[in-house]
Amino acid sequence: MQYITIGLPEELTEALACSGGEFSCAVCGQLTPKFSSNTCLTKGVCYAKKIDPLNKKLYGSVTAMLTVTDVKAAADFYQKAFGFAKRGIMNGPDGKAIHAELTLRGTTLMLGPEMAQMGSRSAKTIGASPTSLYLLTEKVDKTVAKAVKLGAVLKGPVMDMFWGDRCGAIVDPEGYIWMVATHMAELTPKEMQRKMKEQIASQQAARAASAD
Repeated sequence: MQYITIGLPEELTEALACSGGEFSCAVCGQLTPKFSSNTCLTKGVCYAKKIDPLNKKLYGSVTAMLTVTDVKAAADFYQKAFGFAKRGIMNGPDGKAIHAELTLRGTTLMLGPEMAQMGSRSAKTIGASPTSLYLLTEKVDKTVAKAVKLGAVLKGPVMDMFWGDRCGAIVDPEGYIWMVATHMAELTPKEMQRKMKEQIASQQAARAASAD
């Protein structure tokens, strides 16, 4: 921590602390109401916390940002269908949401509106999902069924996959593809190769039978 004297008389410092008044922080120069998350005023001394340049407290190394047609509606769907929690939604001058952040088990998902001037368009507007999101859940069948009930479209049935997960694929109301999965087995690379061949052969046989 840094220790920076603000130079206020002790009486005034204590009065500010008690009243929740505002003061100009000697660390950043900004007007600081009460006690901000980055400063602490005690007897005329500002204890400045070190700022983490990676902001690891809130974000991982990579955060997905989805462009959507309706930020609030998309945030509502992801919360109800997948269990995300709302960290916050920011509105623009016109009152419309311009940014949202959702969290799930330490992962952050950001949402933003379409901006034609910036070339930002949603998967719904494009008519295809340029990316897929892989979501692990404890009960994949239940989660997929709930998402479909809330407006998602089933893209692939829930089934056991060769890599050890039970998966189903859906397209959410904004046009993004979600692979929803529950981890079922720990397989070796050799076992995965064998199961992959078996699964491909089974799918080919099923297609051939349906064509007859």
